[in-house]
Amino acid sequence: MFDLKPYFTAVRIAKRFQNAPIIKDVVMDTLFPPEVRQTVESPVIPVSDIQQVVGAVPVVHRGAASIPLRGDVTLNTYVEPLPVRIHDDIDGVTLNNLKLANSTTLEQWAERKQLALRRTARLTAAVLCAQAVFDGSISYPLLESNGSYATYTVQYGDVLTYNTTAQEKWNHADASMMSIYKTLEEMSSKLDKAGHGGEKITFAGVLAFTTILTLIEATDKPKIPVKIMDDGSINLGGHKIKKMAETYPDPENDTVKAKLAPKEIRMIATGNTALFYGPIDDLDSNLQAMPMFVKPLKMDNPSKYMLIGESKPLPAVAPKATIKATVLT
Repeated sequence: MFDLKPYFTAVRIAKRFQNAPIIKDVVMDTLFPPEVRQTVESPVIPVSDIQQVVGAVPVVHRGAASIPLRGDVTLNTYVEPLPVRIHDDIDGVTLNNLKLANSTTLEQWAERKQLALRRTARLTAAVLCAQAVFDGSISYPLLESNGSYATYTVQYGDVLTYNTTAQEKWNHADASMMSIYKTLEEMSSKLDKAGHGGEKITFAGVLAFTTILTLIEATDKPKIPVKIMDDGSINLGGHKIKKMAETYPDPENDTVKAKLAPKEIRMIATGNTALFYGPIDDLDSNLQAMPMFVKPLKMDNPSKYMLIGESKPLPAVAPKATIKATVLT
């Protein structure tokens, strides 16, 4: 059988990732930029290390025989990041065709396969980051070796809540740019009192963001300075508001979920996040920590290769640096 391993050496894998195009994601780009991402060589991350970075202690529940893990347990001292594993089957017909290709074509094929796995792993990491920073917890379906799903959860704590009154709802008959500004100011003040001052950013669900745009359009001379920025965000009296319309597929229920409910907003104090990458559980990776590892695995009956990608991301957040509100009825 044609051997794929020479095209997925550690050097080639690293070079492809280094030259790979940037995958954009609103939450990761804004709150988990490269400067807060770090690899951890230990298979488990001490809770004290996480607490030092974000000031919160996570509680982890998980269960999946294929990882392997030891049942559904809670760790209070160490956290083992969730392995995100994806694979692509390369059948015998494809391998026979690859035998006829030159080295340039083979490298291009290997790069396409690797970057496709990278994209899937990155999209999963982006969901984990959004759940963590928006809700203070992660809840994600984890595929077990028997084909069933278990739920992997990481709980950092409850985020703050601002309860809007009926008159404060953004679709109330008397709603205005000023009333929205006052709500944002109240939310910002609660974050300040929780010890998370400084720069803040607000993410608005689709309907909440559209409601602001509608009010802007209907207001001739707003009392509060308002500007639609080049990136599509809104600056309302110094409050930066970004639309959060991103969704993700739920692999367990075969449904599509919104990262942020359409009628809700989240205001987040920046500088209170981190993204850890744990070591890969594979001898061919030298058990090193890295954002992602790719490995071709020869299979029999039927004869094929399975191209496996693995990543172990763990977003860390300070739950009291986030405040949520439902702003529409």
